[in-house]
Amino acid sequence: MPYRIGLDVGGTNTDAVLMSGDSIVAWNKRPTSADVSSGIVAAVADLLKEAQVPAGSVGAVMIGTTHFTNAVVERRRLGKVLAVRICLPANTAIPVAFDWPRELAEAMRLETAMIHGGANFDGKPIASVLPDEIADLARRVEESACDAVALTAAFAPVSAEAEVAVQKQLHSLLPDLEISMSHEIGRIGLLERENATILNASLLKLARETFAGFVQALEELKVTAPLYISQNDGTVVSAEHARSYPIRTLSSGPTNSMRGAAFLSGCDNAIVLDVGGTTTDAGAIVAGFPREAPTEHSISGVRTNFRMPEVASVGVGGGSTVTTADGVRVGPQSVGYAISREALVFGGRTVTATDVAVAAGLADVGDRDAAAGLDPRLVEEAVTAWHQVIEELLEDTRSSRAHVPVILVGGGSIIVDPERINGFAEFVRPDYFQVANAVGAAIPQVSAEIDRILVITPETRAESLDALRNEAMALAVSNGAAAATVTIADEDILNVPSLSDHASRVRIRALGTLEVHA
Repeated sequence: MPYRIGLDVGGTNTDAVLMSGDSIVAWNKRPTSADVSSGIVAAVADLLKEAQVPAGSVGAVMIGTTHFTNAVVERRRLGKVLAVRICLPANTAIPVAFDWPRELAEAMRLETAMIHGGANFDGKPIASVLPDEIADLARRVEESACDAVALTAAFAPVSAEAEVAVQKQLHSLLPDLEISMSHEIGRIGLLERENATILNASLLKLARETFAGFVQALEELKVTAPLYISQNDGTVVSAEHARSYPIRTLSSGPTNSMRGAAFLSGCDNAIVLDVGGTTTDAGAIVAGFPREAPTEHSISGVRTNFRMPEVASVGVGGGSTVTTADGVRVGPQSVGYAISREALVFGGRTVTATDVAVAAGLADVGDRDAAAGLDPRLVEEAVTAWHQVIEELLEDTRSSRAHVPVILVGGGSIIVDPERINGFAEFVRPDYFQVANAVGAAIPQVSAEIDRILVITPETRAESLDALRNEAMALAVSNGAAAATVTIADEDILNVPSLSDHASRVRIRALGTLEVHA
């Protein structure tokens, strides 16, 4: 059976596991390097050396990364975008990106335009796409030096013809232009879908650079196995596919942790508490997969409607700084990947949550004597403070008072004492909890989703739904799933009488196991 490597490149650490089937052969945790790729090289090289496995025996490499989340949150390394709404003469009342945070729009130097085209809810065209308008767009792209174009047509998930037509005409004029189309990214709902498409377009340049760095790292290691990227629904796609849809990697880190926690603990329904070096994330797993967020959700102040896991975060982690200037405070500042040289127990001079945990007897890492001099009052107040924050986070995550276990994962989870958290009776800390996120990345599931509004009569219902199921399953296979493993995982049908007597919104998700070859 071929080996698989799972990597999670976080803001503090790069975690790595080597797996064969369901067995973990080797694992390690290394500080994330500033250039990212050298940290990956070090982690993978150590894995292969420890397990005495040749690079040629690796059948697949899966990587989860926070690169794109950080880019949006920090408003940096975003490409310049021309956002085009294909809608005239309708849908002009609300401007493109009208409610965006100004600093985010400025970070991607956002430009906007509206042109003729799009569809009504039943797929019939609003107007024809005009070649002269496309030529004007191409000129704007060249004059403004735009990195990418985001195309959003009215009711594109019902009929993508307008978006595809504009894309083809733009590529005939500018063959190398990066283009994102909304029907491939978001769901029904023009403004939220448009926002998601713009965000995706702004990340295309960074995706190209980032994935090239990943490929270079593997080439340096002489690992020739296919590279896959973790998505935020707990599945993976090829690096080439992910390069066109980087927005689907947002929150893939917490998702990997949840998937890994379910795998390691054997709990398919639970709350996962993932404590890293900078933040603590909490989310629910249902049937082994992360609970999905509501259809509309905010990404860094922007309303979107593409799929996302329901994850809540707080600024507390193992590397959180502990200060006393205005009472005892833990975080949100963190020493991050510098914890190995900044924390007291590792020879540094910064008081961190890890130092306090060692002084309180919750953890045994580094030089315990270095934390022995901490004021006992500070220690107690700091420990109480972060446990209160974590308890509130868990309460916000649960959906009912029904009993569910809490799975503790992440290297920073050594600062958590279950005895100090009220309202939850069962806590599980599985083996390999330190690298649950890398384990989650290495569990090779592949998905595909169809989201359409259709006019379905009683006579055509069965035939229409079967056609969509087959389309979703075929898409999963094209994404890399082994055909024999693909099944329909979720199916939602919602009547939309406001549009038509027989209009229904249909969402179908197919799921399968990644086909890995030696």
